[in-house]
Amino acid sequence: FPSHDRAGYKTMTKKEQLFKNGKLRKKVVKNKGYLSWIHSHKRCLICGCKSVEAHHVYSVLHNVPRSDNLIVPLCSEHHRGSKCSPHGNKGEFARRFSFDELVQIAINIFKEYERVDNG
Repeated sequence: FPSHDRAGYKTMTKKEQLFKNGKLRKKVVKNKGYLSWIHSHKRCLICGCKSVEAHHVYSVLHNVPRSDNLIVPLCSEHHRGSKCSPHGNKGEFARRFSFDELVQIAINIFKEYERVDNG
């Protein structure tokens, strides 16, 4: 029997989240509880603004699929704007944060969420 979380969603192992039928998943792994927590508890990684959007950290080149569990909080200007943004001024954003740094930040934030959610 599959296990389910408190909201009744089927929980998946990390391997199930990343792979389906032996192939890398192309669909986003959803985690609405975590997204809600990010929006209400975290600040922009760059400027500290309270109003944030979730930037999914993923890469086809690094075999890291999109997942709601691998995100960093950014305000709208730093998420989609023109100054230092992964969807705007990509070069400036890439100079400021390496892919590996973003992954580590995202993992640390998710671990914090797990401690709070399970504690």
